[in-house]
Amino acid sequence: MAEQSEISTSTSSRPRRSRGGGYRLIVFLMIVVVLGAVIIWLLSERNARRFYLEPEGDKLVVKKGILFLTGSERYDKNKDIEPQEALLYSPIDLPDDYRNSGTQEFEDQASLNQELARILILQARELVFDPDEAKYQKGKSYLGRLTQLKGLDAKQLKVIQGLEADIDYLEAKRSYLGVEKILENALKRFRQAETFGTGRFADAGVWIRKVEALLESIRETKATSAAPAPDVLGAPPASLESLPDALDATPAPPPAGESPSVPRGTTASPPRTPGGI
Repeated sequence: MAEQSEISTSTSSRPRRSRGGGYRLIVFLMIVVVLGAVIIWLLSERNARRFYLEPEGDKLVVKKGILFLTGSERYDKNKDIEPQEALLYSPIDLPDDYRNSGTQEFEDQASLNQELARILILQARELVFDPDEAKYQKGKSYLGRLTQLKGLDAKQLKVIQGLEADIDYLEAKRSYLGVEKILENALKRFRQAETFGTGRFADAGVWIRKVEALLESIRETKATSAAPAPDVLGAPPASLESLPDALDATPAPPPAGESPSVPRGTTASPPRTPGGI
């Protein structure tokens, strides 16, 4: 009995192991996992907000980060954006300063737009003044994309406004030349009507003279605009509106008893008498 009491006493006197150590380790590991997941999520979200300009062959492609630590995809192929926005960020011609450089990274869309505008302004400025029709149309499309980009600085907006005004001039000139072609076609038809018509429209000749006068005015104006610019102190060239009146005007005869005025620096010739005396 004494031995059993000693064994029970020695057993009860041993320190018991704490069961809280394993629990604390599990809690610690869970906290580490949650913090790691939060960090991964934040970094992935930051990457998803980034934009990239990446050379691909002879094109410069706009890409957007994906919701992961790294990686990107073409922005114009994103199914979550509108077709108009996809067209706005479609690939453009590769500029010279990107041929030997790698991918450029931008923290937000505003900084991407400013760099994209810088490139498009340089390319549109060359294309819209090219005589080739295809290049002219491409330059116009680039300028149209420029007007839709947001977050540009004041200097870029001013340059874009100037390019738009230049396009207005070119388009207005095209319309002007188009009017000439329309009038030429109308003149041809009026002449056919006058020559071969049934006589129902007796005023075909009147319309022929009107159209001929308009065409003459247009041609005179074109010749004036093609001539060298007049001296600053000289009279400005006649406008299209005043040209018909100027062409029809004739100098008024001098009053009775007065001789015609003689330009300064010249001598008036005496009137001739019969027989040359």
